[in-house]
Amino acid sequence: LRFCFDIFDEDKSGTIDAIEYLQLCKTINNSAPMFPGNFLNVLSAFDADNDGLISFDEFIALNDRYPLLLFPAFRLQYRLQKMTLSERKWARINEQITAAKHLKA
Repeated sequence: LRFCFDIFDEDKSGTIDAIEYLQLCKTINNSAPMFPGNFLNVLSAFDADNDGLISFDEFIALNDRYPLLLFPAFRLQYRLQKMTLSERKWARINEQITAAKHLKA
């Protein structure tokens, strides 16, 4: 989830603004969201602090509520991982990253 968030946080501000969010939706929906207004409604619904931006915590809430929204991105990630280093190798890489994060904390 963090990887997906970071990809669409193009300006690396730590938040996703309306333009970045619309780009995320276009990317996931083959460059043509069927109802762009609905995407903006979702954006405002999950903007808990009403700052016009989606923080990572708000992005998690959005994914929890609408897990199928990001499904195409996760499916692509899964396929890429499976075709490159294998699922087992990627699982080990993920474990190493998680362990390294725990050491920093």
